[in-house]
Amino acid sequence: MQRFHEFLMRPYLYLLIVVIGISLKFFQLDYKLFWFDEVCTIQHTSGITDKEFPCLVPFDTVKSISFYKDLYRLNTQDHALGSELKGLATSTQLNPMYYPFLMVWYRIAGDTPLDFRLFSVLIFIVSLPFLFLLSKKLFKSTLAGWITISLYSISPFIHLFAQEARYYIFWTLIVILMHYLFLQAMHHNKNKWWFAYSVIGAVSLYASPLSIVLLFGHGAFI
Repeated sequence: MQRFHEFLMRPYLYLLIVVIGISLKFFQLDYKLFWFDEVCTIQHTSGITDKEFPCLVPFDTVKSISFYKDLYRLNTQDHALGSELKGLATSTQLNPMYYPFLMVWYRIAGDTPLDFRLFSVLIFIVSLPFLFLLSKKLFKSTLAGWITISLYSISPFIHLFAQEARYYIFWTLIVILMHYLFLQAMHHNKNKWWFAYSVIGAVSLYASPLSIVLLFGHGAFI
């Protein structure tokens, strides 16, 4: 029993779980149907508004599937970054902070559905060290940090959204950052931490309006 307890205390066990969790994010990433909400992600990234987009789709006309697929290959559409940002600003969006990152991403990584899903995987990986720091700070234990990110890495709920071209995992990263900076601000009570927390708190509202619930909770705690 003592040896088993010592085994559970070793970080490399949890690091192995994290590596497995990361690897699973790439497994069959393009297997699941690229569904309606993910298609909307590409449309919003293009800057084409909901009113403009129907004009691009011919009515009562038979077109090949390649015609419709090309509508979502944004690199072939030659959209300017400025026009994409302008279109995003003039359309109704509940999470507009997500799309400017995608506008840069698809120009670098590519514009296939798989490429858009890879951005979510990247954000998942970036969130790991911040979640580790948050857990370590909250529980005052390095081991707690390792356990937290290992559970996070293999969580089916997180896995689902880390493989989708949607904003959820991006918002998760923002929420983790916001909680970490809140703890730092409360602990140190210095202007730099309060400023950083205020900035991320404001950003979180543009990542998802549901962030107002978290900000209200922080305010009530203070």
